[in-house]
Amino acid sequence: MTELLRFRLRTAWLAAVIRDARTSDFDAIIAIELAVGEAFRELGMAAIADDPPPSPMRLAEFMRSGVGWVETGDSDHAVAYLLLEQIDERAHIEQVTVHPDVARRGIGAT
Repeated sequence: MTELLRFRLRTAWLAAVIRDARTSDFDAIIAIELAVGEAFRELGMAAIADDPPPSPMRLAEFMRSGVGWVETGDSDHAVAYLLLEQIDERAHIEQVTVHPDVARRGIGAT
């Protein structure tokens, strides 16, 4: 991750603990996605809630490319994640998801 991107992420996420995603984070990332889906279900948006989380194979693709990060807080347990894709030679945020238990605290804000 470039130092400029690291600075922007740390600034935007209020100096949260952000690190590269690891294979050991896959279960937590999937759990985050499922928890957020349930929040959509409560709003009557079942189609979004039923959208499957990223597969471990897909998450591994982001990791191999070095464009997947998690926010862990003090516990080193992922509570949010961000995935980037390169489109037309530019970085594109593919996904940013924050667990509802820690939502509305500026995590994931730009």
